[in-house]
Amino acid sequence: KKSLFGNKFSHLISGGAKLPVNVAEFFAALEINVYEGYGLTETCVATNVNLIGKNKIGSVGPAMKEVELRIAEDGEILFKGPNITKGYYNRPQATAASWDEEGWFHTGDIGRLDEEGYLYITGRKKELIVTAGGKKIAPAPIEEKLQASPYISYALVFGEGQSHCVAGIILDKETVSAWAKQQRLMLASVIEEAPQVIELIKAEVDKVNASLSRHEVLKKFAILTIEPSVENGLLTPSFKLKKNAVYKQFAAQIDALYVG
Repeated sequence: KKSLFGNKFSHLISGGAKLPVNVAEFFAALEINVYEGYGLTETCVATNVNLIGKNKIGSVGPAMKEVELRIAEDGEILFKGPNITKGYYNRPQATAASWDEEGWFHTGDIGRLDEEGYLYITGRKKELIVTAGGKKIAPAPIEEKLQASPYISYALVFGEGQSHCVAGIILDKETVSAWAKQQRLMLASVIEEAPQVIELIKAEVDKVNASLSRHEVLKKFAILTIEPSVENGLLTPSFKLKKNAVYKQFAAQIDALYVG
């Protein structure tokens, strides 16, 4: 801690992207205080932040003073407050789409509040999966649980308009290879196709399924043979996976998961 942060270290603020729970727990185990917050450009900037002495890992904390926070019926996070802009400059249609008649700013993010008013971000409204049965599923929390596995680098959940959800899995090849060596296994040249690896990932998916609601359960998965990068167009410059680009490349393999 001293070599990284010096003798006067107090705390860190995390924002800009969701802090994975396992990363937050790692820092907490080292007694490094990381307080996650939340805000958008339209909220100039922060609306929420965890409290010193009362930090809840997985949440972005309660709303800051004078900021009003409400969760809409569909789960969308809404704000009012002195730091919330009134609209977009010279863009009346965009303003009307994001601010309602009562002046609430609609963030486009989905979340929930606990009994103490701490906000938990669960996904993006436009990314919600609506199944054939009308169930609405936020894929991000499921993907995060899958990616907590040391053997999974990226996970993508699909299911729009389908009877169930499936997942596309991208391996952490270094960790999988180390596991195979420890198990004294000789894997196929394409490790994504090795039966032992498929069973390994199935066990990881089963663990996640055990924590999901019935309509969220992943019925099948496919291990995708790819190494995403910015150069091949599958990662953004901030190293986020481009879901649509991955689906376009593996549509046949993913769609086959719904057959049978």
